[in-house]
Amino acid sequence: MPSKQEIQKILDNITPFQEYIMRGASRMVGQSLDQLESAMPEGKQLEKLKQLMEDIMYDYRDSLLRATVELDTSIKTNSK
Repeated sequence: MPSKQEIQKILDNITPFQEYIMRGASRMVGQSLDQLESAMPEGKQLEKLKQLMEDIMYDYRDSLLRATVELDTSIKTNSK
């Protein structure tokens, strides 16, 4: 687990585009989970499905964020 200093460094370097991705992903996850809840009866299966879907969606969000960091690094390297 990252230290508080490492987390703060990450937070200090978040770009507006990355914030946009995180907001959009959070909204998408919330809406998707709401749809699952309205479509399925409550119970262990619903909770397990919600967790699996949440994991998939947040993994995708994280891959988008990593791609923005790699792209930003590439742009900075090539502009020198």
